[in-house]
Amino acid sequence: IMKILENVSLQNFSTIKANQSAKFMTRISKLNDLKNVYSSDLLGNTKKIVLGMGSNILFTSDYSGIILLMEIKGIKIISDNGSDIFLQVGAGEIWEDLVEYAVSQNLYGIENLAMIPGTAGAAPVQNIGAYGMEVKNVIHEIEVFDTKNLKSLTLNNKDCKFSYRNSLFKQNPQQYIICNVTLKLKRDGIPVLTYKALQEHLSDLKSPSIKDIYNTICEIRNSKLPDPEIFPNLGSFFKNPEIDIEIADKLKNIYPDIPFFRITSNLFRIPAAWLIDKCGWKGKKYNNCGVYSKHALILVNHCNAKGNEILDLAEQIKASVSQKFNIILEFEPHIV
Repeated sequence: IMKILENVSLQNFSTIKANQSAKFMTRISKLNDLKNVYSSDLLGNTKKIVLGMGSNILFTSDYSGIILLMEIKGIKIISDNGSDIFLQVGAGEIWEDLVEYAVSQNLYGIENLAMIPGTAGAAPVQNIGAYGMEVKNVIHEIEVFDTKNLKSLTLNNKDCKFSYRNSLFKQNPQQYIICNVTLKLKRDGIPVLTYKALQEHLSDLKSPSIKDIYNTICEIRNSKLPDPEIFPNLGSFFKNPEIDIEIADKLKNIYPDIPFFRITSNLFRIPAAWLIDKCGWKGKKYNNCGVYSKHALILVNHCNAKGNEILDLAEQIKASVSQKFNIILEFEPHIV
């Protein structure tokens, strides 16, 4: 029997703790729960949204539909041929718990994605990435519930249409609900040490172990990023913009110190944090929220801010970057 909660505060279901509520909420602990919700006479036509840890979603007003709290659990090895290990993970598992498990078993592939807040089911939506690694590189297949046809499907990596911070799931948020993710990890993986800060931290070690890499990334992240328990936040609020070579050259002439990362021969990525910092936003307060003093990409909730205040601040930052650099920033979190 489905238990439906009514008029639920969302402050404890989001890492930015925005002061909003939802009309209904129910917990999803197995695939059948989704089938029941979507075929229910009472809830069939009510608008719905899936919530994991709420680390990448901003509610800008009270939600009048039903929140589906994703709690499908389980981490199990479904195939092991000695070098490749296929790990099936429930969408409701905490991502950091999964990374810790993989590192403890010496399974390479997700150690660079340490300390990214959220659930395993949310990771593919955003195609999370950090320190030279993206989750698409290790995703083998994903079991989803198709809300249009009310049945489960298995999608392979190609079906998921992964790109930078994007996927089929992000483009079709109402159609596919991720239930289980199968990752292909390796026993004898080659560490990804392309990221400069990582190389510097590990320069003393001849061949760093998976635990060395994991611990170093945790150390780097802790030094730069706020603990959501102390400074409620959604991690990076803006994507790093991509620009072509002509715009890159123009900006280089005006700002010789501007950092760039080449993606293709004609495409460059600029750190959004640098652009925001140059516009003077770092550490600024705005009403009950503000920009984190150590990292310009992170917006923090200082004191019971509403979601629309946080969005207001984000829009102002976006406008000032557009005015100064003629670059349009995109938001990373899902705005509801």
